[in-house]
Amino acid sequence: MSVLACPSCGLGLVRDEVRYVCRRGHSFDVARDGYVNLLPPGRHPEGDSRAMLHARRAFLERGFYAPLADELAGRASGTTLDAGCGEGAYLRRIDGPRVGIDISKAAIQLAARRDPGGLYAVASVHRLPLVGGSVDTVLSVFSHRSYPEFARVLRPGGRVLLVEPGPDHLLELRRLLSDDPRMRRETAERPDLDGPLRVAEEQRLRLVLLLGRDDLANLLAMTPFALHAPAERQRDVTARDGLEVTADFVLTVLEQEKSPPLAADGLSAVAGE
Repeated sequence: MSVLACPSCGLGLVRDEVRYVCRRGHSFDVARDGYVNLLPPGRHPEGDSRAMLHARRAFLERGFYAPLADELAGRASGTTLDAGCGEGAYLRRIDGPRVGIDISKAAIQLAARRDPGGLYAVASVHRLPLVGGSVDTVLSVFSHRSYPEFARVLRPGGRVLLVEPGPDHLLELRRLLSDDPRMRRETAERPDLDGPLRVAEEQRLRLVLLLGRDDLANLLAMTPFALHAPAERQRDVTARDGLEVTADFVLTVLEQEKSPPLAADGLSAVAGE
């Protein structure tokens, strides 16, 4: 039995060579790249584009966010779920069983190709196709999140490692792209929790990055600035030979206080069923 649950009925999935199957006969083929698509039928957001994903991969492979990746890897334990894993850069650094979920098929394809030892599925973080109480650590790095879903899939004593931008994140870049570069909030807000998850710790990590021209182009392309900043200002940024940029992360550790309720057969149903 894998940690994956059927998106149709919530029962656990078992894998054979080419597919996952639940006891009710729902079947999901494993793609050539090794991932499985567990999005229920219907229209869904496409998630990050291939251009954004390739830019992020190129940027992260240069090691600029390595201290953040090291911090997460050092804190993760047991079976780790990256909810909104993108192309898998943070999850690949973690030892032990690991599961990556993202709504972007392109992201999951890239992640699965680079990490054949991981388990990857196309799915929404708001409807995680995982058995209740099946993971020890949840990563949520600059991603959409659902605290009720995190609590449901975590084992007792499990933890969420939540990473959000701090007030100075990419401040120098934002000043070049906008006349009003303020963040929506001055600091990362504490999660509004109502359930078994509680804030256990907060940590701030600030880095000074010396970026060359290609690095700036990749950083710009991997962020929402590429979609919303004026084109002329984007061209001015990518024409620079280099720039010193601040990376500012806020890491919040949430702990699971109690076990989420189990369904009658011992498996928690997928949210919404």
